[in-house]
Amino acid sequence: SLSMAAGWPCSPQMKKVKVQSSRFKVHGSKFKVYGSKFKVQRSGFTVQSSAFKVHGPELRVQSSRFKVQGFKRRAKMADAWLFRATHQVQGRKRIIHQYNTGLEFLRYGRVIFSGTGGSVTIDTEDEEIAFVCLNGTGTIGLEGRSYDLKKYDALYVPRESRVEVSSQGPFDLAECAAPASRKYPVQFVRFDEVLKNPNLVRKAGFEPYARTLHTLIGENNVQAARLLAGVTFSKDGNWTSWPPHDHSKEKEEIYLYIDMPYPNFSIHLNYWDYKNMEMVVPVWEGDAVAIKRGYHYNVASPGTVTGFLWMMAAIREEKDRVFTQVTVQPEFDGRFKLF
Repeated sequence: SLSMAAGWPCSPQMKKVKVQSSRFKVHGSKFKVYGSKFKVQRSGFTVQSSAFKVHGPELRVQSSRFKVQGFKRRAKMADAWLFRATHQVQGRKRIIHQYNTGLEFLRYGRVIFSGTGGSVTIDTEDEEIAFVCLNGTGTIGLEGRSYDLKKYDALYVPRESRVEVSSQGPFDLAECAAPASRKYPVQFVRFDEVLKNPNLVRKAGFEPYARTLHTLIGENNVQAARLLAGVTFSKDGNWTSWPPHDHSKEKEEIYLYIDMPYPNFSIHLNYWDYKNMEMVVPVWEGDAVAIKRGYHYNVASPGTVTGFLWMMAAIREEKDRVFTQVTVQPEFDGRFKLF
């Protein structure tokens, strides 16, 4: 249970906190008190200390680490962060990045134009970016060339580039980004060509954990420093990404749930403790989960095909950019085939 003063947001999953004064003020987003780190966020705070004092009032924490959740979309559980309805934007927006999660390298954004179309200029600066078309049609221009994208086409854009994204009608792009120290060539991946390549389309697992993986930005078809990306679709009501696996030593990941029209939904799981699963949440189309570490997978509700765009960033450039480099949860290792 959790008891808080001054009407702070709380969750029944958190540890008990005792505040002996009803008020105290924080004048910055981060400061240290007697060697303890206290970080204030938009709708809560994180304490990484067993006890400390702030201007007299005593805040006693009976756990070495806890998180107070807020009213917004983001929730932090077991090194994974949930973002709701990321498809409800207009224009360009960077949604997941190093400042609102624990991810160090991987970032995700969206470029969405409505029925009248639109345009935006993007400078990649020190990032490599993979654009993946999720709906509609549009054009990306750079280096004197234009690339016409339709559903699930992907375009890899290197660092130090300027791109012009435009459309005459509806156009929805996912923007997957990561810092890169080298500049690689521009590379265009047509989904029609992916479907013809058995090395890029893979049927994995067996019912009830059968799914089809489509690699768009892979280590064998696109040169890049860190990025990997593709789309996966389950069979109706099946599990995907099973057995539970982790790749936190090599890669960070984001699952963006797509093509799941309401009321269809799935359940996303992420945890370290098998008997005390920290994240077990329903996800709908447009929801995204950023994964720093932990065993993760999902399952579709009956009548639902789980669809998601998976985006990864290698920890070490090029060396860790291997899709199949994973660690299966020991309880299930050897019992199920992941790929």
